[in-house]
Amino acid sequence: MDSPFLGSEAVAAGAVPKHALRARFRRLYPDVYLPRAVTPDFRQRAEGAWLWSHRGGVLAGLTAARLHGAAWIDDSAPIEV
Repeated sequence: MDSPFLGSEAVAAGAVPKHALRARFRRLYPDVYLPRAVTPDFRQRAEGAWLWSHRGGVLAGLTAARLHGAAWIDDSAPIEV
């Protein structure tokens, strides 16, 4: 599982015990997690931000441009929702 996920959904589905969220995963945003061993790249941070918006946000600005291939935007740029 290298994609961000909502901790509350994973716990509710029984996929991850609640105590494991802090032990085995890093928190990207409130209730959004990624395995601790994974260093989040731009796409994972963007997906995490979208999940944080309860799947209702729109990735905008430089984030949208980067996801559409604009190579001049640095991977450390802030995510715009």
